[in-house]
Amino acid sequence: MVMNKSLQIATINRALKRSGIEPDTVDVYSLVDSDLTLRENSTIIRNEIQMNETENEDYGTKSLNKLDRFLKIIELNDKRTNRQKSIDFSKTAKNTFYKSDLTKKNFEKWKSNPNRYDVEDIDANTI
Repeated sequence: MVMNKSLQIATINRALKRSGIEPDTVDVYSLVDSDLTLRENSTIIRNEIQMNETENEDYGTKSLNKLDRFLKIIELNDKRTNRQKSIDFSKTAKNTFYKSDLTKKNFEKWKSNPNRYDVEDIDANTI
């Protein structure tokens, strides 16, 4: 099932901001296609950012990698059942990863065991 366009735009804008990329610098609304999945639309936007980084601001590979990880976490979390998400959200894990520490290693930790780790704004009930 494809996420509606406005929810995809909000999710992508949040991911951009969390990755250190100002959402205002990317025309997300015109790039998002309501017939595509979040992953497909985010790939299009990532490619657009990469093509324009020489003309505009240089976000660098690090920010784009953070964006990829953040979007992948959103995608994986959406595949969990509502019950799993509800239980996970009702508890606060001892280890919460924030924007600044969403490294590849921390992403792999969360991916392998999302019940033991939280990611800010995804499955953590704290901000």
